[in-house]
Amino acid sequence: MSNLFRHLLSAEQVVSTLLRAHPEDEAMARAVGGEYERFGVLEHAVLREHAGLTPSSSVIDVGCGSGRLAVQLARHPTLDYLGIDIVPALLDYARRRAARPDFRFINVDRIGIPGADDSTDIVCFFSVLTHLLHEESFVYLREAHRVLKPGGRVVFSFLEYETPIGWTVFEANLDWVRTRVTASQINVFIPRSVIRNWARRLGFRIELMRDGEHGAVTVGTGEATEGVKPGAQAFGQSLCVLRKLAPGETAESEEASERDASDGGGARRRARRRQERADAEPGRGAAAKGRRGGEQEDAKADRRRRGAAELDVGDPAKPRRSRQDKAAGKPGRSRKGKAAAEPGQSRAGKSAAEPGRSRKGQAAATPGRARDAKAAAKAGSAPAGKTRRSRDDKDTGKTRRAREDKDTVKTRRSRDATAPARRDAPPPALPRPGAATDRDGSTES
Repeated sequence: MSNLFRHLLSAEQVVSTLLRAHPEDEAMARAVGGEYERFGVLEHAVLREHAGLTPSSSVIDVGCGSGRLAVQLARHPTLDYLGIDIVPALLDYARRRAARPDFRFINVDRIGIPGADDSTDIVCFFSVLTHLLHEESFVYLREAHRVLKPGGRVVFSFLEYETPIGWTVFEANLDWVRTRVTASQINVFIPRSVIRNWARRLGFRIELMRDGEHGAVTVGTGEATEGVKPGAQAFGQSLCVLRKLAPGETAESEEASERDASDGGGARRRARRRQERADAEPGRGAAAKGRRGGEQEDAKADRRRRGAAELDVGDPAKPRRSRQDKAAGKPGRSRKGKAAAEPGQSRAGKSAAEPGRSRKGQAAATPGRARDAKAAAKAGSAPAGKTRRSRDDKDTGKTRRAREDKDTVKTRRSRDATAPARRDAPPPALPRPGAATDRDGSTES
């Protein structure tokens, strides 16, 4: 077991510490996370908007705390409410604030929901499963399934890593691991894949999963108060709504898939589910694919017919023109046509129109310009760049050619001079034995 649990306070210790440090109202607001009125209004709006809350609904509020939801639901005179928690001080404060004698508040010391089977419309867990182990959360959801009527709903908030608020909470967990300071609670994350697995195994249908950012809750006039105005507001934690299946219902619905898609990743999930259904029912997938293919072919045929009709409908006096006709009628549209229509636009036309634009034209226009440039280059008055380039040309081109010519001429001359001697001259006479040899090579007998 992790030794970090030694650095956690119990819920009773947290509440008693807050009561010693703050006035009762502030301490009770801090005990449930602060913003007592605002979050009570938002929870009320969530139940009305996503769980089908009516003035006569029956509601079990698991982890009711100091009663922020009970205070808001007290405006419905015929509503049946049960709040459960593990801290007696919180339940006592909630009972006093709600001021509804018919509202029940029960202290529990184990994971369970005190209620009869199939007796409740709504069971809610606001900021409860975020502080429990996964095994505890699963047991609570199983208990909720037991007490719910068929078609009844479970509403709970949860933390996930992908949301900004979730990652902020995770970084706080990291600080706690590093510093090992005493903390008031643990923060537990529940991936959506885990929720789907639980829902399938427990017999729930997922009706909603969304993050709590960017107007996840719409406060209506029936929930608004002086301090919390009507309108869309962020809830913070992510939200999930599960519905208990009636006999004969399946565990998933297309509506749930579409709603879940609004948070990203839904397209892949829908495609996977469609593929699974197609694999389970091969004929259904093939028929749908055939219908889509036929519809596409019909659409293509309609487009072709409309295009042909548009071509046929026109002015008979203005027959359609081909590309060659257009090019002949508008010579400036092609390159050759442009050159013929606008001689000055092509290179040859520019040279003819402006003789000074080409080298020959420049030389013809200013005959002495080239000679003056050469003379200036020899005298050292030419620009540095031109003089340098000309010197490089002389050193590279002319010198190379001169060397090649000299080598070629010398080689040819040497070959011409030596070739006849090699062909016509007889081999030199060998001296006879005993004969004397002169310095000029002659012999005497």
